Amino acid sequence: MVTAERKTIEERGQEMAAVKRARMQTGGERVYPFVRLKHKDILHLPRLATGESGFPRNRFEEDLRFHPTNGEIYSTRWAHLHTDVDEYGVRSIDDPYDYTYINGPSPYYAPEDLPKSGDPIGLVVNQVWDGLETAIRQQQHILGRYNPADLNGEPQSLRRIAHWVDESAVRLREGPVSEKDLESMSYQAASLIEEAGLGSSLDQTRFKIATMLRNACRKDSLSRVNPLVSRTRLRSGLLAATQRIVVGELVTRKFSANLGVLVAEREFTRDDLEQARDKLSQLSDELSTDPSFAIGQARQIAYDHLSFPRVAPYLIPARLSGILLVGCKEEKKDLNRQVLGDGVANDIYGLPSLVQSIGEGEVAEAKRTIEWVDDVLGEALTSNPIVKENIFDESAIVAA
Repeated sequence: MVTAERKTIEERGQEMAAVKRARMQTGGERVYPFVRLKHKDILHLPRLATGESGFPRNRFEEDLRFHPTNGEIYSTRWAHLHTDVDEYGVRSIDDPYDYTYINGPSPYYAPEDLPKSGDPIGLVVNQVWDGLETAIRQQQHILGRYNPADLNGEPQSLRRIAHWVDESAVRLREGPVSEKDLESMSYQAASLIEEAGLGSSLDQTRFKIATMLRNACRKDSLSRVNPLVSRTRLRSGLLAATQRIVVGELVTRKFSANLGVLVAEREFTRDDLEQARDKLSQLSDELSTDPSFAIGQARQIAYDHLSFPRVAPYLIPARLSGILLVGCKEEKKDLNRQVLGDGVANDIYGLPSLVQSIGEGEVAEAKRTIEWVDDVLGEALTSNPIVKENIFDESAIVAA
């Protein structure tokens, strides 16, 4: 009978790391998603990419939401929730009654009575003030932290740790190992921990990496130099580092997708506003010579171009301009009042629209309306400068 060769601690660690990587990349982790009760309304807002409120199947998929009334943009991310087990063996998250479970294909899980295995995660909701351009800067700022070309960034620091773990495991395996060897390893580990910013990290995985690296350079519980124990601790550090590396890759994937959605939204929105301005400039000449054409053109501008913008800071100027061109139906006045605010709504609801002025032969009034709309759209375009799209351009990254 042929006995299979027993795998080393390091070989087993590499296998475990590969399994963990594959599970995380395919969304195979066992997690229980929760959201704070005060943020649960976010689940009903439409996603910017799809226009539907359905939740992503994977927590690292794109997920940007917007409020249809005021155009506010919301970004989301996930954070691990701390758990405790009481004297009766019941596992719960901290402040469980502040959370509600996000229903999905799995059965309902109560935050105050969780399964013994698996990780509860909480949806963190971030309202992006000032709208689209600020949201783009936010995604760039997050991506900048995971720039693989940055030698001082987290991805490179973690890869240096993984390389050091491999080298240290070889030294421990081949031996002999003395107290001086452990002391030397301890200095190297301390340097890597400081370089990666792990020493004071509140993140559970980052803290575990630092702890395992330090412990691997110490004697065992009997105050002996024990290469086997050190190698086992290094393996735990490697698994934690692998998890953090994969998280960085998945975060990059998610926020790159977010950025793509936001840039596309910006391009479509600004293009509609610019086309509206271009077509408006041609209207003045048609007011006297062909009023029917001018009315049709005004309606086309309002319905084909000014009805698309849906997020701040372009929603209000577009909605205001559309009402100035074609007016507002009675049944939509309450909704548009929420968009524009009472003051603006009260001012414009009593004014004649461009279409009305043209129909009544009020050419001078119609021209004033065209100039007003052009000013509104021009201000929206010029007062919101475009953010550079190079996500790793230092000059383009501004903390949101």
